[in-house]
Amino acid sequence: MIDIGIFIGCLILTVGVHELGHMVVALLCGVRVEAFAIGFGKPILHKKLWGIDFRICPILLGGYTKLAGEFKKHVSDGFLAQRYSKKACILVAGVAMNILLACICYWLNYKSISIGIWVDWQLVVN
Repeated sequence: MIDIGIFIGCLILTVGVHELGHMVVALLCGVRVEAFAIGFGKPILHKKLWGIDFRICPILLGGYTKLAGEFKKHVSDGFLAQRYSKKACILVAGVAMNILLACICYWLNYKSISIGIWVDWQLVVN
């Protein structure tokens, strides 16, 4: 049962970091963010802060960042109204955050066992 909890926690962390990457870069590029959600389906919890509707939904298999103007080009602060370079940055930001999270997790894991590796290395050398 603990393993399921750890899995769900890691999934929420990974999805949250991924979607946070999209949201932050969209805001930096001047695109209005309408919603930030972890999970799919009808929201269980939601809170509107800074004009963004933060949602937690019951099906925790993903998430989404709803940007203004995703389907309409006429929205001035929308996604489709931006230059291609800004669109590419927004799209790549999620993957970049996942890679950064993987590097941080790898570094934390390495740091947590580095003493054991050092001790083993000293035993091998001596």
